[in-house]
Amino acid sequence: MTAYEVGRRRIQVSTLPLIAQALGVSVKALVAEAPKPKKRGPAPKLQQQLERLQALPKAKQRLVIEVLDSLLAQSGKRAGRMQQPLTELESRNNKARQLAGFVDCGG
Repeated sequence: MTAYEVGRRRIQVSTLPLIAQALGVSVKALVAEAPKPKKRGPAPKLQQQLERLQALPKAKQRLVIEVLDSLLAQSGKRAGRMQQPLTELESRNNKARQLAGFVDCGG
């Protein structure tokens, strides 16, 4: 039996009806591929945010990418030093918020 399971021996087509009957299934069900599970629910939050980012003008996209790059770089540097201020990153975040219209620029 193991030889069949690992693919060293092949089952003859003429024996498929007997095997299907012994297992209580149709030949079609026996040889059919397992259905792929369908994706359920809404897209993950990150996917939704990426889609929103793609809708922004290119200049704002570049700014958001810069902020993310800075954050990720800072995160790597700060692994052992959590008390260091994030002045450059905070500055870029403020600039990103201003360009995105989240902060009143006073103008």
